[in-house]
Amino acid sequence: MPQREVHLRDYLAILRKHDFIISLSFLLILGTAMIVSLRLPQTYVASTLILLVQPMSSPSVSSTSLFQSVLSGGVDRSEMETISQRFSTESMLGSAITKLENADIRGVRYLPSIGRLKQNVRAKIRPDTHYIEMSLHLNAEEGGERNAALLTNQLVSEMQTLRSREERTKADHRRQLLDTKLSELLQQVKQQEEHAFQFVSENGSPA
Repeated sequence: MPQREVHLRDYLAILRKHDFIISLSFLLILGTAMIVSLRLPQTYVASTLILLVQPMSSPSVSSTSLFQSVLSGGVDRSEMETISQRFSTESMLGSAITKLENADIRGVRYLPSIGRLKQNVRAKIRPDTHYIEMSLHLNAEEGGERNAALLTNQLVSEMQTLRSREERTKADHRRQLLDTKLSELLQQVKQQEEHAFQFVSENGSPA
């Protein structure tokens, strides 16, 4: 037998027949979505970009390291990786939180444990740039965007202080090394001078 042609009114008849089930399913889905969205904690993110600047006076490096440094625009990529990983270390986070607590900043007490903060801190290198992008996720109970911004800024300040201290240590070490080499060189010159005077005294003429 030839199939009967289906019209729009047939679809409407089916929907009208099952309108209660369709409405109930729609309300259940909508209500579930609203409940889940309300119960989920609101997460706030604070982020910053850090430009890594190499010191003007850097110690001597091998030809391979120098070649890699030139290709990367004068920035050591391994150092950038090290800095990125340092942001999520317990010592760095603990020092930053202690500085905020000593400054008597309200809301710091809501910060989560260092173990949870290590999971919430993200630091990565932007490809083909000298920038490190760092972000921190906190929910409303942990202080939200205010605490995230405060801790992010403090972490950057801690890293700047740490790098400055390391650069001063390296500079002092190089200065001590140069002073030692200079002292050795002056001692050698003095010995050579004494040998020359002794040779002239023994073999030279009065003139």
